[in-house]
This record gives sequence, C-alpha cells and structure tokens, in this order.
Amino acid sequence: MLDKAKAEAVKESIRTAFAELEKRFIHKTTGLLLNYDTGGSPEALPTPQEVYSGKPSHMSWNTPVEDGSYFSGLFLCALSDSRITKIIPEAKSAAARIAKGLISLSENDGVEGFVARNYIGNEKAHYKCGSEDQTYPWFCGLYHFYKSDIPDENLKKCCLDTLIRVSEALHSYSYKIPCSTPEFGYRGNFSAGGINNIAKLLFVQLAMYDITGDQKWRNRYLESLKEIPAGKPESRFEIIKNGVGYPEYDGKSVFYCIESGEGAENIFSGKTSITSFPFFTMGMASIAMRDICEIETEPNIAKPIENALQRDALRCMTHISRGFQYSPSRAPSFSTNWRVMNSVWREQENNAEAFELAWSQMLLWFKECPCFPYENALVREPLFAAYASLLTGVCPDKEYISRVCDLLLHYNWSKLKTSTFYVAFLVLRQLCYLSDIFKK
Repeated sequence: MLDKAKAEAVKESIRTAFAELEKRFIHKTTGLLLNYDTGGSPEALPTPQEVYSGKPSHMSWNTPVEDGSYFSGLFLCALSDSRITKIIPEAKSAAARIAKGLISLSENDGVEGFVARNYIGNEKAHYKCGSEDQTYPWFCGLYHFYKSDIPDENLKKCCLDTLIRVSEALHSYSYKIPCSTPEFGYRGNFSAGGINNIAKLLFVQLAMYDITGDQKWRNRYLESLKEIPAGKPESRFEIIKNGVGYPEYDGKSVFYCIESGEGAENIFSGKTSITSFPFFTMGMASIAMRDICEIETEPNIAKPIENALQRDALRCMTHISRGFQYSPSRAPSFSTNWRVMNSVWREQENNAEAFELAWSQMLLWFKECPCFPYENALVREPLFAAYASLLTGVCPDKEYISRVCDLLLHYNWSKLKTSTFYVAFLVLRQLCYLSDIFKK
C-alpha cells in the first residue's frame, strides 16, 4: 500500500530520471529531447546534407531527432507545473530552455504554421514532414509554459506571439497540418472526425481563448463543438462525450506497430501475441480532454467530457501491468546505426511518399535495434496508460495509486536507451494532483 516512504522513493526516483534525461538525451543545438541515447556522438545524428536529401525519409522516423517537438512538448507540460518544480527545482531552467527550443521550431523558412520535428546544426536544417502528432504536443507544452510562473516578461511575450502566429496559420488551413514546402502537402488534420483530431482541435481553440481573451477563439470553439465532421453522423461534442474508448488489456499481448507481428519473436523472447493499439498517440486525446475540462467553465460542456475521462481511466488501469514485464537483463541489443535504413532510400516528392518509405524501413530498424520496439512496448506504452488512467478529477483508490508507484519504481532509468520515460514526469504530476500524500 501507499505510504509516505514510498511516495518519497518515487520522488527521488523521478529526480534520478530527470538527471538521466539531462545527461544522455538532450540535443546539443536545440536543447530538446532526442529519441534515444546517442552516447554524445555527433556522428549518430543526421547531417544537414542527409536531412535535405530526406535520409532515411522526410518523416525522420527512427532517427534520434524524430520527435523533438513531440517529446519535448509533453515533457514541458510536466516541467511547467509547480508541483514538479517543487520536487525538482532545476526543472525551471530546463523548461525555459525547452520552450526556447520549441519556439525556434516554428521559426524557419518553411510554410507558415509548420513546426519542425527538430533542427540539425546551427543552420536549422530540418526534415520536410511535420504532423499533428508533433504540432499538438508542441502547442500543449508552450501553452502550459506560458501559463506557468517560469518565463520572464520577454519569453512570455515570445511564447504568446508564437502560439498566436501558428494557431492563426492553422485556422487559415482549416486545421490541416502543413509540411515545410507546399508540394509536400499536409500531414494530419485537427478538423477530421477521429477522437484524437477532435480533442486536439477543441483544445487549441479553447486554449487560445484562455490565453488571449479574444472572443473569436471562444466562438470558433463553440462552433466546432456543434459541427458534424466529414463522414461522421454526429457532432464533435457528441463524439468527444464518448471518450477514447481504450481497449481493456487481454493480459498477454505486447505492443508492436507491425500488426502481422513480423520480427516480434526476436524482440519479446518468443511472445507473439500483438496489440497495435497505440497509447502513445491515442493518449493525446485524453490529455487534450483533461485540459479542456481545466479551462472550460460551462458545466454542461465540461461534465460530460469529465465523465468520458473517468470511463476511459478504468480501462487504462488494466494496462499498467505490461510495464512489469520489462527487464534490463532481457532487453535485446541496442544500436544507433539508423543509417541501415538508407539501404532502401529513394527520393520523395510529397508526404505520402515519405510515409510509405518510412513504413517500409521499419522492420530494418527493428532488426538493427530491437531494444527500440522492446522499450516502446514495455516502458512507453504502460507509462502512457498510467498517465491516461490518472487524467480525471477523481482519485483512484490507494491500492491503484500504490501500483502506479510500483511501476515508476520498477524501472532503472539509467539502463533505458530510449527517452520516452519522460512520461513518468507526467504521471508524477497527476499523482501530486490526486493524492494528498504527494502534496506534503
């Protein structure tokens, strides 16, 4: 059961996790998170010339810089919270550094509203494809940073100006997410009808009203709630009231993005029961819904969304057991040789071709670095499930809170090779919010 000693052990563990992220997973130019430990070797990063050529692809999948805006944006949400900075005072300076890095990702010579995944070198070389899974966390992180007590007056203004500039650009595109050149098109669409799209769109519009006070954003938000997205039979409000609808855990499967399971037996010691449901992307809907409930003052809107979060949380709880399958002694080999994917490289004329190429390279990477999908399955996914299970205003029972603490204490952060354990900071933030023992 949860006691003060366990709560203190969790806090100390997260302080260690922070030190590991700062030591091993920071891009030296942008100050943003890298996807995996490069050992501090500049040669492990793509060169500007490789980036301009789109190697291994313009999606940048499986390179160390794939998710700079995504990972750093969500990490910034946690570091901007006073409950975290009380535990880790150094988080304030890290948050300011990350915010500056994120702001810079929208300051390039590409299409207005484009947010780069990361930059390579001082010349701001970047891959051409953005995506909704990069832009939403980027926006979310800067929003929470702006609302915090961390930025000085100049940085606060820069943050606000950046959010206004990008959000107005997205509005002008009907919330399609631009790549860096017109011919590469759009990668994702907040105005589409999936729950993830809907939650992101409503959050962006309501958040912009929250920080600007401009009534047009409230009006846009209310109109979006009433609208019926293309191909859907009901309004966005009716859809979001249903929540994400996470599946319950079957007690045996592991996450693997290749649904056929090809290659999985070499990663999971012969386990071949596969789930491809991605908590790491679908969880963004729950994050956006939680923020909407925090901002929204109209109970007739907020309460049904809160109810959906509570229903979703019960199913998410069943998934944290996956994390206890992780063992550093069973982790397969790790490599930074992402250039193995260049063996099937080809030119890409648009984002669809980049996506097709990137997907065709996935198995090559998993064979080269099986530790990558291993940690995704047994670290990233259960931590995201734990976070989604806590995104409700109702505190779970003490036994479940204690189980989440056990999960955080299960990992030896120094042994992990990928950086997605930053989600542990989001989990701790919610523990501090929900459980009195963490507030002391």
